[in-house]
Amino acid sequence: MLWTAGSFLLTIFPQFVTVEPMDQLDDEEGLPEKLAIRNWQFHKEWEQPPRFAQVGSFEYEYDIEMEKQQQDQVDCIKAACEKLEMEMEAAAMLMRQDLMRHQEQLRRMEELHNQEVQKRKQLKLRQEERRHSDEDMRRQQEGLKGREPSLM
Repeated sequence: MLWTAGSFLLTIFPQFVTVEPMDQLDDEEGLPEKLAIRNWQFHKEWEQPPRFAQVGSFEYEYDIEMEKQQQDQVDCIKAACEKLEMEMEAAAMLMRQDLMRHQEQLRRMEELHNQEVQKRKQLKLRQEERRHSDEDMRRQQEGLKGREPSLM
């Protein structure tokens, strides 16, 4: 939750900070005021008490510019996050497509392998049948040759 009432200045020098409310559970957080080192820089910064910047003053314009820069950075980060998410989705989609292509290629290779195995089995069966038929024909021919000499 951003402070919307204006620019609140703590010291004489404008420094941009974002303040958010905080639930204070412990009264003794941080260093006690008496332990703060108060040198000439401290006294110079605190010459003026905390105050709201006057509209149109340098501090006010500085605050507006800093808020604008901060909002631009937030918008830039959001845009970068959205772009990154879109790139990640696109990369995931490409990976899924590559996986599907690879699986399809493997399926085709397996199908070709199965067809080749089937052809080999059929060829082996035909060769086996041919060998059996050749053996049967030889036996028949040997049987006929064995009978012919007795006829003569």
